[in-house]
Amino acid sequence: ISYTGEVIRIGHFGSKNSMSAFAAFSAIVGISTWLMDSIPKPIKMLGAICAALSILVFYFAKSLGTNLTFFIMLAISITLYIYSNRNFSIINRSTLNSLLIGYFLLFTVTIYSTFDFNYYENLMVSIGKDPTITGRTIIWQIGFYSIEDNPIFGVGYDAYWNEYNSGALEIWERMHKEVGDPFGFHNTYINYYVELGILGLLSILMVLLSCIKHSYQRVTHGMDPFDIAVFMLLLFYLSKSFFETSGFAPFSINHFSICLIWVTLNRKTFFDCGKKTIIVFEGKE
Repeated sequence: ISYTGEVIRIGHFGSKNSMSAFAAFSAIVGISTWLMDSIPKPIKMLGAICAALSILVFYFAKSLGTNLTFFIMLAISITLYIYSNRNFSIINRSTLNSLLIGYFLLFTVTIYSTFDFNYYENLMVSIGKDPTITGRTIIWQIGFYSIEDNPIFGVGYDAYWNEYNSGALEIWERMHKEVGDPFGFHNTYINYYVELGILGLLSILMVLLSCIKHSYQRVTHGMDPFDIAVFMLLLFYLSKSFFETSGFAPFSINHFSICLIWVTLNRKTFFDCGKKTIIVFEGKE
């Protein structure tokens, strides 16, 4: 890592972030395969092996944030599995869900209002981590300057990173990168806002809010193991979206994940929509 000098063996993954993303996706698939009753035993064993290998990849990625996020997400998913198998009525589930969301929002507001940057900085230094989150806060600040200049339509997809843009040059210099190296803002929402403007930001927010809405409906009516697996992917995507540019590059694992999450939670597949194919032979249906 150029900014900190840390050495990570990323192999064929290309980057530390890509390595952790693949590990999380594989671990979720492996754990879900192992837990589903309808899966044959040989496949369940392969799922368990996949999960174990993925956790090893997590270890070698040396990402404190990703590791912490994954295990918190795993704990939430186990809680959801137990909760979904309880014999609660829909009314009781709706009431309990509303209370939990209220407590979560209150907790978030409390953390935001009482946040002490000096305490945070000392804590990060004490555990050997960079308070700027590996230079992310510096990148975000530069990105906000571009947002102020181009708030509606942004600068255009992939148009920010060129040698004639002073903001891009400053980021490359401060992150110790060569001019022209592929880079991003390490925040999905800032990246969308800078390149695609408020319209692009609203687009990704609508997709994510749609997924959250349908997840809430699934929780209210009870989630099966497959729904919980998809919800795990959504939680991981949301947690990474604040510190990585997730799903912005076409054909990436994160882009595939958000498409899979949206299609599955919204039940927009061919089979879920209830459509039937009518085949016509010699003028007869």
